[in-house]
Amino acid sequence: TFLMFDKVMLLAKGNVIWRGEPVGAAAFVAPFFVRNTEGADLADAPQPAVADLLLRAVSEQHTLAPLLEQSRKAAATYKPAVICELAPNTSLSKKARPQCSMLTELRWLTWRSTWHILRNPSLLGAHLTTSVMLGVLIGLVFLNVTPDLEGFQNRMGCFFFAQVFFGFSCLSVHDTILAERAMYMREAGCCHYRALTYYLVKVTLDALFLRVVPAVTYGLVVYFLMDLQAGLDKVFIFLSGLSLFGIATAAMCTFIGQLAANVGVANLICILMLLLTNLFGGFLLNVETIPNYFIWAQYLSSFYYGLELLSVNELHGIALDFEVDDFTSVDNVEGDVYLNVLHFKKSNMSRDFVCLVILCVGWHLLSYLVLRIVHTPGQSILVTQEPISQAATDDVHVQEIELRESRQTIRGGVTEVTVVQAATPQELPTEVWGQP
Repeated sequence: TFLMFDKVMLLAKGNVIWRGEPVGAAAFVAPFFVRNTEGADLADAPQPAVADLLLRAVSEQHTLAPLLEQSRKAAATYKPAVICELAPNTSLSKKARPQCSMLTELRWLTWRSTWHILRNPSLLGAHLTTSVMLGVLIGLVFLNVTPDLEGFQNRMGCFFFAQVFFGFSCLSVHDTILAERAMYMREAGCCHYRALTYYLVKVTLDALFLRVVPAVTYGLVVYFLMDLQAGLDKVFIFLSGLSLFGIATAAMCTFIGQLAANVGVANLICILMLLLTNLFGGFLLNVETIPNYFIWAQYLSSFYYGLELLSVNELHGIALDFEVDDFTSVDNVEGDVYLNVLHFKKSNMSRDFVCLVILCVGWHLLSYLVLRIVHTPGQSILVTQEPISQAATDDVHVQEIELRESRQTIRGGVTEVTVVQAATPQELPTEVWGQP
């Protein structure tokens, strides 16, 4: 087991006593225990015995004292060479960047993320299963809607339920965002890829697999069970409007997830936002009665644009019978009359598509900025004073300097960078390796 370690670091009283590969441990402890082994060659000793001797070396006073003295002398005589110091609000002439093109990053990240979805299909399967089950359930509940006042209510209820379902299903974006945050920070900090390529791949695959596919599956089942308006153009608008609504809502949830520290906080904030945007969506509250000081909320609501799209697509061009028991009855009332009550217009359909796209792009832009500024660590560079051969990498330490950006220098300035000279592991002081 001891030999399975790549590197071994021996610490004592806050000092680095020894660091190296396990196979070199025997040669290190030999001078301190040769008298007790009666001349035996410790290089041939069993590895567990060598590991025990390492611990004995820092546990027994007669061996610990010279080791500490040796470590302190090395720390006192070591003087790192300061090669450059950058003044505040200045930038490096060369920054560590990924070595491959964005196209290559997109290809490989897409391949990796796609395989991750296929190998762990629980989330995708849950979305598809619930979409099919609810599609069949809602289709049977509103089976063959009638062309009358009750049919109008049932159509609007179906559209409202679909938006609520796909709106709250967007909370699943937090699982991916927060679960991969540590991995992203580690890989982006090592310049494996750019933040932009990572974000583009994640949101594209999320939109395709978890928003478009479930929405299309649900929409096809519900549309034909309810016997909504015939025509490929009507079906296409219904499916595309439902999918675009899900993508725009997921973009808002993504932004909130980037700001949140954990899933619980992200879900709570998203639920509040979904309820508020749903309130101004035109179904629970007539848009003409919204107070002027809240009118801006209507234009930030994806529920408003989505509901108008679905409603106009279905009700425009059909006639419904208006009949109220013991009051009056009017046959063949145009669907536009019902739309006028909701203040939905056929001329707004193009605007609704454009506004959903704008909401999607805007939320994603804000989300990317949070990812880039808050969650992308300072990038690392390898610094050496002279070329180091591959054969010497086991004996020579290359100090890795992390360019940490403070809040005041987050716009690109680096406060100070100190480059230390390469040294053997035995010569490195405690300040280089860090306290235990």
